Amino acid sequence: MRGVAEEKTLLEVIIQELRRAAEEESRRIVKEAEQEAQKIVEEAIQKAEAIKAEKLNQLLNEYRQKAMAELAPKRLELRHRAIREKHELIESALNRAIEEAVKTILGNDDYRRTFLEKSLEKGVVALSSTDLVVHPCRGSASIVGQVVEAVAARLSKVKPGLRLEIGDPLGCTEGVVIVSRDGREIYNATLEAKIAEVRESVKPKVLELVSRARA
Repeated sequence: MRGVAEEKTLLEVIIQELRRAAEEESRRIVKEAEQEAQKIVEEAIQKAEAIKAEKLNQLLNEYRQKAMAELAPKRLELRHRAIREKHELIESALNRAIEEAVKTILGNDDYRRTFLEKSLEKGVVALSSTDLVVHPCRGSASIVGQVVEAVAARLSKVKPGLRLEIGDPLGCTEGVVIVSRDGREIYNATLEAKIAEVRESVKPKVLELVSRARA
């Protein structure tokens, strides 16, 4: 009987040991399964966040490109408008300056005579012909005779045989138009021509100064 009891006790111990080992294995499997599941979840979350971030970046890039595409014409329009307004302001300032200069010249007989002499002399020197007809503007008609004589005397050594004849007056404001006798040469020495020359010469310089000041 004792041998049977000992065998039963040994069997119970073996059963218990197997059960304990099975429980430990089961717990280990469950733990590993839980860890694997946690790992899968974390990886899924990371992938989802990466996809979400990538999608967000893609959307941001798309919106940025769309915004830039929409803003480009507006920026160009604003730039053109700024350039146009700058040119208009400069043009207005030049006009005011020129108007003041013209008023100063026309309001002073000495200035008018000086302008006429310099313009006539410059034109006579510029033309190759020595036989010239001087057509005065309406504002210079009353003093052109004296000025022609003075210029002819002053340039006689520079252009031997120089002959200046006063022609019919023109509708311009001040100055003269000089034409060679054969009509092949002409020189516009009017106040209007001088204003245009000054405008074309000064405007680019003013634009450059304004651009430098804003840079």
